[in-house]
Amino acid sequence: MTLSAHESASLSSAEERVEIDGVAKGDPPKKHAFVVIGMHRSGTSAMTRVLALCGAVLPENLMAPHADNPAGYWEPKDLVDLNDKFLADLNSAWDDIFIYDPRLARELASAENCKLALESIFRNYGDAPTIVLKDPRISVLAPFWNDVLKQAGYEPVYIIMVRHPWETAESLRVRDGFSSAKGAMLWASYMFAAERDTRDTSRVFVDFQMLMDNPALVLDRIQRHSWASVLEHIDLVEAEVGNFLDEKLYHHHAPSHLLWKKEVWTVVPELYDWFAAASVSIDPLAPSSVLDGVKRRMDDVLASAGTVLRTDPTIVFKLRAEVQEVRRVLGVTHDAYVSTFNQAAAAREAWDAERVALLAQAESYRTELQLARSALQAAEEARARLEMKAALYQLQAAKITSG
Repeated sequence: MTLSAHESASLSSAEERVEIDGVAKGDPPKKHAFVVIGMHRSGTSAMTRVLALCGAVLPENLMAPHADNPAGYWEPKDLVDLNDKFLADLNSAWDDIFIYDPRLARELASAENCKLALESIFRNYGDAPTIVLKDPRISVLAPFWNDVLKQAGYEPVYIIMVRHPWETAESLRVRDGFSSAKGAMLWASYMFAAERDTRDTSRVFVDFQMLMDNPALVLDRIQRHSWASVLEHIDLVEAEVGNFLDEKLYHHHAPSHLLWKKEVWTVVPELYDWFAAASVSIDPLAPSSVLDGVKRRMDDVLASAGTVLRTDPTIVFKLRAEVQEVRRVLGVTHDAYVSTFNQAAAAREAWDAERVALLAQAESYRTELQLARSALQAAEEARARLEMKAALYQLQAAKITSG
């Protein structure tokens, strides 16, 4: 990777400030970073795009849209890959149901990891003054990325997206085949970590449904709880935001009278009630005894069954690689089929055109033959008449000669 002179100088300065056991001390940040976090499938992509429409700079190396997110992810692909690598190095993965474990972020804080993270920030944003960074994995790695962003000169504000856990679990069931229990447990781990690790930062909780219904209200909420006045007001880009926030992209609405299944982690309903209140509260909601109780129960499960319930990440990555290979082969096969089909269709179309031309030519020949036959018949009749006349002339001549 090649960095500009400015980036190299910034990176070198940042590396000198790396501290393994704490936040590096440096000059006060003069740039701003919106960090959009929350559970996967919770509206993080929609929120990121809205902030970008209002003036925040998106990353250079965007992840391509997929069928499950056709409007785009709006997150830096290399940074997502880097977070996956970090989690794998810690024997975890994005779908680890105990991913809230605070040891994960602490164990990342090495000079080499900070260097890799800083390179990704500079590569994607250069020296942009106001950026938007989104990857749900940052929800469980917030302390690490908070240090990195500050070393890069940014003051982060965390936008924590809140969506009903039943909806995220249902979305994951459709996309990844997860059980509702696993989806709900993942939601709890991500959301608990996101709240716990951003308590001493500037943060705003945003309800996904509110974003879809009234983005102007959400932006006003962000402005009240942060330094977001650096953004253009949504009134200036209201039409673009309205065109992007298509209600058709909001799938899996939670039933109004949802009864939690017994296999769903018991902490989930309590945790969601707290986040739902935090996402609509006028004043910042302080952590409560509910969160303390949730933490105790989650820690009890992690301590007693974490090693049993956690999936070996090497097996997970191997299976994912096999699935990707199958998808690649299927894609190649599909492309070959489409190519063959298109060639066959083109050949059929060419043959049909040639057949029509041949039939037209045959019809032309048939018409010419019919005309020739008619002309021949007329000539035969004319010759017969001439022969009859000649015979009469011969008879007359014979009579004259004999008389």
